[in-house]
Amino acid sequence: MRRKLYEQYKIIGVNEIKGINERMYSECYHEKLERAKRAIKKYGLLEPFEVEKISNGYKLISHPLRFYAAKQLNYKAVPCLIRKPEYEIILYKTLKNLNMD
Repeated sequence: MRRKLYEQYKIIGVNEIKGINERMYSECYHEKLERAKRAIKKYGLLEPFEVEKISNGYKLISHPLRFYAAKQLNYKAVPCLIRKPEYEIILYKTLKNLNMD
């Protein structure tokens, strides 16, 4: 099982987050998108998105449909956990060598 490591929790502007194919979500997932929008309106964003830092902003790793729904609802910023995949690889290899994973 891979363990996730996070650098920090941060509120990030939706325009800084890349990696979502908006056309795909608007055409193929209309019903799921509407359901996600209703849930966000009713409960808010209960869980932060996972992102990875890239040179010109952030790359979305988790919950792309929910992110697109928040974007459609005109959220200007969303809560995010910034992942550190290079640390995850080191931890995984170390635990594997110690037979702990």
